[in-house]
Amino acid sequence: MNRNPFIVLVDIDAPLALWEEGLVAAARRHFPGVRTADAGSRVEWNLHTGLTAAENHAVTEVMEMPGFYRSLEPVPGAVRALHEMLDSGIEVFLCSTTTLELLRAGDVSPVLAAAARDAASWAG
Repeated sequence: MNRNPFIVLVDIDAPLALWEEGLVAAARRHFPGVRTADAGSRVEWNLHTGLTAAENHAVTEVMEMPGFYRSLEPVPGAVRALHEMLDSGIEVFLCSTTTLELLRAGDVSPVLAAAARDAASWAG
């Protein structure tokens, strides 16, 4: 079998989906009494830096919600590009990351499980 030698890793959060915008909108919708900074206003990569306990809880709860990743709006042109790569025989893997705090605690499963469940829907 003649395989395409290319493997492409596509990050879910921003190259494929408008993750931060979706997170902010969902946090404001589900936790209206909790302050949520505007998308694009963070100055730290770690989205938990500087948050209160209530803000941390809201962010984590939203990321673990079933269907959260599926509900994200795609970056314009991203789904088409994903399908073009798949149609040309390129092996495409969707990737994401987690916070160092969750890695240290050994508790990455809820967020990654939610992402894995939902991200497959973008590949159609």
